[in-house]
Amino acid sequence: MMYTCPMDPDIIQDHPGDCPKCGMKLTAMSHGDHEVDRHHGGMEEDFRRRFFITLPLVLLTMLLSSNIQRWLGFSLQFKGVELILFLLGTVIFFFGGIPFFQSAKGEIKAKNPGMMTLVAFAITVGYIFSVAATFLFPGESLYWEIATLISVFLLGHWLEMRAVRGATGALAELAKLIPPSSHLVRNGKVVDIETSQVKIGDLLLVKPGEKIPIDAVVVKGESAINESMVTGESRPISKQKSDKVIGGTINQDGSLTIKVTKTGSDTTVSQIMKLIRDAQSSKPNVQHLADRAANVLTFVAIFAGLGTFLYWFFISPQGAVFAATLAVSAVVVACPHALGLAIPVVTTITTTLGAKNGILIKEMKGLEIARKIDYVIFDKTGTLTKGEFGIDNIDITNSSKLNEKELLKLTSAVEVHSQHSIAQAIVSATKKKQINIPEVANFKSFPGKGAMGSVEDKEVVVGNLSLFKEKQIKIGNNKANIKGKTPIHVAIDDSYAGTIYLADQVRDESKEAVDRLHAMGIKVAMLTGDT
Repeated sequence: MMYTCPMDPDIIQDHPGDCPKCGMKLTAMSHGDHEVDRHHGGMEEDFRRRFFITLPLVLLTMLLSSNIQRWLGFSLQFKGVELILFLLGTVIFFFGGIPFFQSAKGEIKAKNPGMMTLVAFAITVGYIFSVAATFLFPGESLYWEIATLISVFLLGHWLEMRAVRGATGALAELAKLIPPSSHLVRNGKVVDIETSQVKIGDLLLVKPGEKIPIDAVVVKGESAINESMVTGESRPISKQKSDKVIGGTINQDGSLTIKVTKTGSDTTVSQIMKLIRDAQSSKPNVQHLADRAANVLTFVAIFAGLGTFLYWFFISPQGAVFAATLAVSAVVVACPHALGLAIPVVTTITTTLGAKNGILIKEMKGLEIARKIDYVIFDKTGTLTKGEFGIDNIDITNSSKLNEKELLKLTSAVEVHSQHSIAQAIVSATKKKQINIPEVANFKSFPGKGAMGSVEDKEVVVGNLSLFKEKQIKIGNNKANIKGKTPIHVAIDDSYAGTIYLADQVRDESKEAVDRLHAMGIKVAMLTGDT
């Protein structure tokens, strides 16, 4: 179960308690990161709703204020205008100010007064003075000042929540990697249960084409696993007894019985989620500076207001009303509208632009130094390449008397029934060449090794070196491996016919990207772990 702060969605913990930042009680989110996303969406909607409901009232309050009228050169005064301003200001103060009062209470409880304490203090002092100026003594109210202050901060928090929810979408996508249900093996029978109910030591059945539900170890079966969503590598990894498997990866061509080794926050996907949450909670230095400034400004506002009142009431006596007017004005002015809006707006713009361009911003501090970048290091798979297999070249023996088209046709006839990513790549390439794929008979799959079947009265074996050794089919002097390529060997009637070499395909735009970086004076390198 996850917990988050009602006012600061950056704060996410896997245990209950108080927010370490503002002191408010953390609220439970019982359905994991999908619930986190919905929770942030609810907070975003709440700020948006309060902003748009109060906005017309704020504009009307400004229109009826004498100062605004004087600055814009028009007059709209009538009997009862102060009463209308009081009603408008009261609705804006209580309805729009509730989130700030709640957060200020938490900050004070945590003995860490910050921006919300300053805002709550300023609008409260301004509202009380304005009510007094309306009913107790003649003076100019500050309804429009506190109304605009509330409106600006509602807008800022709405934009910030929207940016955070957009970033949280990465967590939601990761959560989708885990299938909602699993096949539990119990007393020799298979029953479906929710993945969240799986315990360490449980035996699970994973069928071909299904996702591995949770981190585990193989106890029975053999297959190839597509781990690209976790590792980024497109090449399937062969798995057999005692091998570890990762939750969220895809079982391709064989049934596996696995024993659960990790659950909850210990699983690989949960650890990745934690890294993303930690990255999302990071702030640029300017945000930390703003937080510190807000903390100092809270005390500055209090002393400025108190000092102003004491000066004009005792040292240079101008009366209580005059002194109070200047004191309240000092407090309201000390509350920085721009400070509450600038950071959320910048955050929204940067995260939105990043998302549109496929950029995951790991740490906000990185944005501040991005302008100084002089070296870019690329991963290969899925970055400079497409992260999917394609045919690189084909070697055919002279003795087979086949051409490339015929070899692809026979190979694809066998591979069309396989869910293996390599098999699908060969079939896809064959279809693109508009080669008709014939029917296969007596199809047999060898999980993690290959497949065989009868095609046009020929016995066709397609697979890796392990399968050919098992079938005692000699490959001869042909190279069994070429660096950076994956070989798929083909035999016709127990005689080696040729090898199809597959490789990760380079993206068309990769060269342009590297050229443009060079033109900017940025050095480029590639860091990769494969052959």
